[in-house]
Amino acid sequence: MRARVSLFAAVAIIVMSALHLAPAGIARAAAPQPSPAVKKKPFDHAKLARAAVERHIRPSYRALAQAMRSLVTVTDAYCADPTPTGFRALRRAFADAVRARAQIEHIGFGAMNENNRADRFAYWPDRRGLGRRQVRRALARKKPGIDDPRRLAGMSVALQGLTAMEVVLHAKVARDNTTGRLTNTACAYAKAIARNLSTMAANVRDAWEDKSGIAAQLLAPGPDQPVWRTAEEATLELMQTYVMGMAAARDFKIEGPLGGEAGARGVTAEYRASKLGRVALRSALEGLQAFYVSGGFRAALGRHAPARQRQTDQGFAAAFRELDQVSQPIALAVEDDDDIERLINISLAISAARSGVSKGITEAADLFIGFNAADGD
Repeated sequence: MRARVSLFAAVAIIVMSALHLAPAGIARAAAPQPSPAVKKKPFDHAKLARAAVERHIRPSYRALAQAMRSLVTVTDAYCADPTPTGFRALRRAFADAVRARAQIEHIGFGAMNENNRADRFAYWPDRRGLGRRQVRRALARKKPGIDDPRRLAGMSVALQGLTAMEVVLHAKVARDNTTGRLTNTACAYAKAIARNLSTMAANVRDAWEDKSGIAAQLLAPGPDQPVWRTAEEATLELMQTYVMGMAAARDFKIEGPLGGEAGARGVTAEYRASKLGRVALRSALEGLQAFYVSGGFRAALGRHAPARQRQTDQGFAAAFRELDQVSQPIALAVEDDDDIERLINISLAISAARSGVSKGITEAADLFIGFNAADGD
């Protein structure tokens, strides 16, 4: 049953988020107290970079490219034969594309950050709904060029990506009033969006596969490199990528909608029309957990800061445990007192898993970073 959040719960959101109190199920990890007599173990920067590139970043971008190719195939199939079964398959392919993107969206450097690709891939947060209105208007007016992937790639970022595809698949303006099928305009637009996404995903994948590209620079930092001149700088980049990815999952996917006015919070939730907000949140956390484990952070903490490793493991476990209890899409959950409490707990669990890595790696690798990243705020 949906209910308006109580004043107490609203205050709890602010206070607990500010203090990052540990939610139920997360043990407070004591700050490591190394003995002065114990020699500090050297930190293997190269091993961390290799794990991040070879076991997480490259495989995740390959999966993203595959998901977008599948979206092209399924979109083409539906538009050639627009049956109800085909439309259900199209929505499933869209959900798979959302998952694949969410699982690697935390990588905020490299090819995805060039040419506005990140915003072109998914224009969100969009607190005022500007993107949705642009897409509806383009459909209603049959905007010239939205059926051409190349022309579409030069248009507003809000018209190009997964958030645009969501509108096409769910807006009334995209449906034929008689048959209920997507209109010819909507189908042509959906095909262009899918191809544009597939092209971007393939370009990003190829950039990371390039043996002389960004991966090579991350794996072999040096004084002549344009970005990372030392191994410590490469480790810092990776750690801050994890830290900022965790913050984005917490701040945008949970605390953003929770911070709205009662009765209107769901408007700002991610993938509200498709009810995929909870899927996107889980996929983002799964991707971040994979980055933590496969990307080498967990092993590094186990060697240098076991208490921080336990803190991070417990944070992820608590986040998924609470998320499994959220009973409805995020757009509805943010208006329900019971689910609000669970979302608050997820937010706090994310903070615990975030600070476990930031503090543990900072201490182990002797990194110097700003207050916010080190503190987990």
